[in-house]
Amino acid sequence: MTEIVAHSFLRVFLVRMRDRFPGIDVELTVDLSARLSTMLFDRDIDIALQSGPFDRSARMTIPLGSAPYVWVASPELGVGAGLSGIAAHPILTHARGTRPYEQIEEHLGAEDLSPRIVPCSNIAASLHMAVDGLGVACLPQAMVADAVAAGQLVVVPAGWRPEPLAFAARYIGDPAPAYLRAAAEIACDLFPPEQLG
Repeated sequence: MTEIVAHSFLRVFLVRMRDRFPGIDVELTVDLSARLSTMLFDRDIDIALQSGPFDRSARMTIPLGSAPYVWVASPELGVGAGLSGIAAHPILTHARGTRPYEQIEEHLGAEDLSPRIVPCSNIAASLHMAVDGLGVACLPQAMVADAVAAGQLVVVPAGWRPEPLAFAARYIGDPAPAYLRAAAEIACDLFPPEQLG
């Protein structure tokens, strides 16, 4: 699964899997979606809960939903509204080469804002950096909802954000074992993760 899944509904997912299949141990791999696709087609993993777009078509692809982005910052930063207010601070986001990173770089560059983008392959680390006031983060709402509710972060109105990530449960078993179909169904029940109001 991708990090966003791991940080939003992983615990409930694992409990439901255990309750339904007590004899199956779930071995987790949390990685970038592109790497998960490679592992899926190399048959190193049985199922991937990941975001698209997908470069290869899996036999079973069950759409889960989408995860919209939000700009957040520590209230202590006093970030001004709009992209110019955001670009005045380091921008904390996904790893270089990912779709959200490329969209942020392209859009803010086209606005002639010369942003200082700080990519990170672990978006939970970007969340912690934002809480510590090290920059403005562009992260999925589901990952920042608790920090916003606790007052550690505030939502910064920007007028633009990257496209939401579209998620799917994908597996290639034919026929698929019952536990793979069940895992996809459970993930579908848990999506979308809780969003900010």
